[in-house]
Amino acid sequence: MSALEKPVGSLKEVGSAREKAFREVGVETVGDLLRFFPTRHLDRATSLDAAQAWTRLVEGFEGEMTIVGEAVDMKTKYPRRREMLQVAFADEKGVFEAVWFRGAKFVKPRIEIGEWYAVGGKPSDPKRGVLQFAHPDFERMTDDESKRYHTGGLIPVYPKPRALKEGYLGEFSLRRIIKDALDRYGDEIEETLPREILERRELPDLARSIRDVHFPESREALDAATRRLKYEELFEFELAAALKRGEAKGRAGIAHKARAEELRAFVETLPFELTPSQREAFKAIYDDLRAPRPTHRLLHGDVGSGKTVVALLAAFVAVQNGYQVAFMAPTEILAAQHFQTIETLLDPYRRASGDPITVAFAAGGVNARAHRASREMIRSGHAKIVVGTHALFEESVEFANLGLAIVDEQHRFGVRQRLDLRKKGTAPDLLVMSATPIPRTLAMTLYGDLDVAAIKRSPKGRRPIVTAVRGENALPAVYEWVAERAKAGVQSYLVFPLVEESEKLPLKSVVKEYESLVATRLKGLRTGLLHGKMKWEEKEEAMRKFAAGEYDALATTTVVEVGVDVPTANIMIVHNAERFGLSQLHQLRGRVGRGKEKGYCVLIADDRIVADLERELPPLETASAAELDRYRAAIRMRAMIEERDGFKIAEIDLKLRGPGDYFGVRQSGAPQFRFANLREDFATLEAAKEDAFALAEKDPGLRSPEHAALRRSFAKRAHEKLEVAGAG
Repeated sequence: MSALEKPVGSLKEVGSAREKAFREVGVETVGDLLRFFPTRHLDRATSLDAAQAWTRLVEGFEGEMTIVGEAVDMKTKYPRRREMLQVAFADEKGVFEAVWFRGAKFVKPRIEIGEWYAVGGKPSDPKRGVLQFAHPDFERMTDDESKRYHTGGLIPVYPKPRALKEGYLGEFSLRRIIKDALDRYGDEIEETLPREILERRELPDLARSIRDVHFPESREALDAATRRLKYEELFEFELAAALKRGEAKGRAGIAHKARAEELRAFVETLPFELTPSQREAFKAIYDDLRAPRPTHRLLHGDVGSGKTVVALLAAFVAVQNGYQVAFMAPTEILAAQHFQTIETLLDPYRRASGDPITVAFAAGGVNARAHRASREMIRSGHAKIVVGTHALFEESVEFANLGLAIVDEQHRFGVRQRLDLRKKGTAPDLLVMSATPIPRTLAMTLYGDLDVAAIKRSPKGRRPIVTAVRGENALPAVYEWVAERAKAGVQSYLVFPLVEESEKLPLKSVVKEYESLVATRLKGLRTGLLHGKMKWEEKEEAMRKFAAGEYDALATTTVVEVGVDVPTANIMIVHNAERFGLSQLHQLRGRVGRGKEKGYCVLIADDRIVADLERELPPLETASAAELDRYRAAIRMRAMIEERDGFKIAEIDLKLRGPGDYFGVRQSGAPQFRFANLREDFATLEAAKEDAFALAEKDPGLRSPEHAALRRSFAKRAHEKLEVAGAG
């Protein structure tokens, strides 16, 4: 066993209680401890005397400082029956104080009158007339300044989850324990990156980097260490994708045979002509399906670009080759919409050819009897295409011969869920779809294990949607217009951010606003209600009535964000629009204008934001962080007014929010790194990807002796990385 594999309890000052606390936060070994990195550093690089410190404080200095002084007096007081410790320190230039309002019993034994101490922290307001620190860090002065962990230089500040606090692991003890581990075992830290990469990218070695990220000797040393650890995170993330991609290409898969005549016959029965962009995307998928390896492709495109029919063409090929297809959507509403769309598109072909391609529906909300019947159709192989939700993951859903899994709105599912779906068959192909256009560089980098196909042009005949932003004071006129248009048969979506009222969020709820609208501004109109907390039957009935024209307006939440297609709905009203992301607003706008009539999208925003739109907003490329915070919502509203192209909107959204927020980290598994920030470190990510894919091609199994340390390090965290990287 190497020293870094020793239990953390083997370290001095780590007893059983502290060892248990460390284990609860994932720190089990000495190596884990050395990667328990600080969240920030306090700059106490220069010690001041009392007079210098007072002058800086009066001049408005608001940072951290360190003063060295002799403990000359100690008093214990009991304000409000709580023990308070007050210690006076002095140097040749003056006097300063330190006070502890809690934990006095732990501090008192560590301070002796007559001894000299370095005291570090943020001093209090100078208006009190005394230089005072509340709860400062401190340590007794010694001849060896390298023993100063708390007050000299750049001081690490560590995360302190509850488990560590309960295990009596505060800043003082964490610094001492980690410094002890570094002193004893730091030289045993193995380098993981190939020497050639370190030299070409000008990166410090790992042992030096870990030392410097904990206890840096200078700001330059900390910056170099951070740059190295950012690269390491990104490199291992991309290496996971590269190795998984290589593994997938090496596995045997289904080589679907070309069925050109049947495919041509099916395309001729479609009620529209495929666009060149659709044909190009399908050709790439078709070539994948015919190759003797598992397909793993992302299909993304703008709202209304026709991804579903391209996916259906892929499903048709699999079915004609004797396989079943699973078509999974994140919500029952979207799954039902896909089921209806697929049935409608297949029906002319079935009548013309006599080929009964059976489509089954599987969702958690359907009644037990229908669910049992659907499961039997799937198990027997009678159902050729199975459309469903998370219900497809259930063990009771067994496929006879699954050959293709299609996952719509892939960012709504975890990577592990997609893998579980693929396990329903023997090496089935996988096609994941996203209605959120993804900037090309981001798609190529974050989805390194996927082949990417994009549909960039919408079908002919789609008219531009008129987009306007209005303040709350314009609502009476907006709803008067909605009511007037309803007389002409135009239906409206009324989108609200919340289902029910919240004391914490000052946002509109669909339930309350629906009740108010039907009694006031929309009185006399046929208005329906739809939200995610309703039962499946209720949601299905609400959508059925709206699609059938039985409702003039539908008060809803963002459950209609994707996939819902009602050609006679041409007005979209979005309340609290400033609280929605740009891509989400574009998705909502895409629900209207899908028929012959012109579509309208009205974004209702805070009056202050509407006023900001009258200003000359700062260009996004040069806006400062403060300007972005101030004008972010107005920039989103302006983009919605001026841009129609989803790919351009995606670029703006990426710049505003960064890749993690852009995808929705929790849902998509888009990476969250300890050091790297994809908004700021995208160039590093691209460099890491280049190196990782080159290494994976050169040494696919990391079997070379020079990659042994990388293989050991990578294997320890590989499961996490594959989850994040989207491999499968």
